[in-house]
Amino acid sequence: MKQTMTKSWFFLTLGIATITFFACSKDDDSEGNDKNAFTINAVNVINGSDRISTVSAVIWRDEISRQTIAQTQFQNNGFTLQLPATVSDEYLEPLFYSLEEGITISNTVRGVSFWNLRAYNSDDNRIGILYYASADFDDDVDNIMVAASWIYVDRNVTVSGQIKGVDERNGIVYEYINNYNLTLRRGWNIIYEIGTINELENNITYTHTFSSQRPSRVTLNWYFNDYEDFTASINSARILPVEKDFSTKLNRNRKR
Repeated sequence: MKQTMTKSWFFLTLGIATITFFACSKDDDSEGNDKNAFTINAVNVINGSDRISTVSAVIWRDEISRQTIAQTQFQNNGFTLQLPATVSDEYLEPLFYSLEEGITISNTVRGVSFWNLRAYNSDDNRIGILYYASADFDDDVDNIMVAASWIYVDRNVTVSGQIKGVDERNGIVYEYINNYNLTLRRGWNIIYEIGTINELENNITYTHTFSSQRPSRVTLNWYFNDYEDFTASINSARILPVEKDFSTKLNRNRKR
């Protein structure tokens, strides 16, 4: 039987993925794991709309405090967004608050991240979000989903290893496997998030991989989703708000 992955599961993994940073090493002046991480280029946006006037990148400090760090025009069904070279210290937080068994970390590091951009109309009203992924989150897809996040860190760090967790509800065993293969340079980096699901009778395994390397044989596209319809569908599935930045959700949702 064909297995499908709904947007509900993928957003849930965005919220519960567990990472924990700690250690100590000296800083390096190198910037970014990819120079392209400082500039976001989008062409041929799927579901793009002539209602979109501008595109913004937003980071969060807490539940209500946020800052727009970059903004650009949406033209010819695409955009080019230049991220700032540095981020205000008040918006940085530890990406991991405690050391997890099974994880090797090279350095103590703080950062902030985002996985979607905000879309505004000509009246400066927010009308939706844009994201870079292997499929539209509004659709059911085969049992793999890939999405990109942009993360700023204040120093170099590598993270490797695996964390496993098991939960049982209503006679079904859920296994969660988080794999890490990250090499982040001071500044902006791109993280590719690969989610897979495998169902065997009363056992469901969710595998969630974070990598600095873009997955091979996977095509990523930019997608636009209407904010109201998209948020309503996520909230009805009890998924975390889409505005929250990636690192904040990692720290506040350590267990399913």
